[in-house]
Amino acid sequence: MAGAVRIGHAARPRSGERPREKGESGMILELSTILESGGGPLLLAQAEATGAGGMETASRTIHLIAAMFAVGSIAHKLLALRPAIQVHPAPETVLLARRRWTPITHTVILLLIVTGLYQLMTAGLAKGEADGGYHMWFGMKFLAAMAVFFLMSVLGGRSSLAERLRQQDGRWGTIALLLALAIVVISVQLRENFG
Repeated sequence: MAGAVRIGHAARPRSGERPREKGESGMILELSTILESGGGPLLLAQAEATGAGGMETASRTIHLIAAMFAVGSIAHKLLALRPAIQVHPAPETVLLARRRWTPITHTVILLLIVTGLYQLMTAGLAKGEADGGYHMWFGMKFLAAMAVFFLMSVLGGRSSLAERLRQQDGRWGTIALLLALAIVVISVQLRENFG
């Protein structure tokens, strides 16, 4: 079922699968096309093995895809688009790139905030009560994310502040990329230490 998304309850196991035990999750989530080359199948397999429901799996998957877009768009803008514009500065190209980047940025930020808050409310608060260091790591990740969101938004914005920051877009883009990579490292720490 390439390209299809199916979320539902499995009434019986598929051929080759072991029968499910009573109380074991029967949720299935197939995101075949977009996730086969990335970490999606591992995430889905882990969710199935741990009994995570479809909403948790979907939220985590959407969060990871949005994070990939965020980090990738910052890296692309800094490492490919910026040098190309310096060689061939065409004002209409710069304006067009900014106009196309801004809605993507806003969508990615919205998805990251919504799925991040969902994950915090469903699992993070319980982890924080059980493990003292969780809130410290999450707080660092949250603050770094807010800084990245601000830089992503302002570098594509139309305000006078945006214009001033874009005059040094190499510096601010590098800071945004380093913060985004720090968020990835913190996320790995959270996953490794707190499940």
